[in-house]
Amino acid sequence: MAGLFALSSFSFEVEKRRVAEAKAKSDAVLRKNEEDRQARLRAVPPSGHLNEIQQAIDLMKKVGFTEDQANRIRLHASFIPKDAPEFPFAVALAGQIGPLKKLADARKVAAAKEAERKLHAEWRKTGVSIGMPAERVRYSSWGRPDHINRSVYRDGVQHEQWCYSSGSFLYFEDGILTGIQN
Repeated sequence: MAGLFALSSFSFEVEKRRVAEAKAKSDAVLRKNEEDRQARLRAVPPSGHLNEIQQAIDLMKKVGFTEDQANRIRLHASFIPKDAPEFPFAVALAGQIGPLKKLADARKVAAAKEAERKLHAEWRKTGVSIGMPAERVRYSSWGRPDHINRSVYRDGVQHEQWCYSSGSFLYFEDGILTGIQN
């Protein structure tokens, strides 16, 4: 049993390390993309409406406009006079910021739901191991239990016993899997 515990906690640690490495790579790519974007912005002549236009361009890219389309908008924006209080192009773009934010937010939510769905699908392919959180177990190949027995002892630790129709049981302490009975 001790060997099983060591093996399962090792695989859990390996997965944690893999996730941390993937996040570090993703953060590095995001930093590089932001540095590139800032360098391109510095190349554009300043305009009195540049902030509003840049907001609109950023949102347009988030909702699917290509980099070429954004560059054309930025080029047009560079010819807006600084002292033009209501230049039609700037006003039109600034008026699109609200709807574009809503669209970008909706796409962000949809992307997050899709990522969560993919993660849960990946988890369904795996079994359970000691040390897993309850949410992860729920989305594993074991799935949701048929019944859950809950109890809290004097020490304040919440204990749960998940009962399955196959006669198997899983035991949790404060939401962490501590025992498996087949």
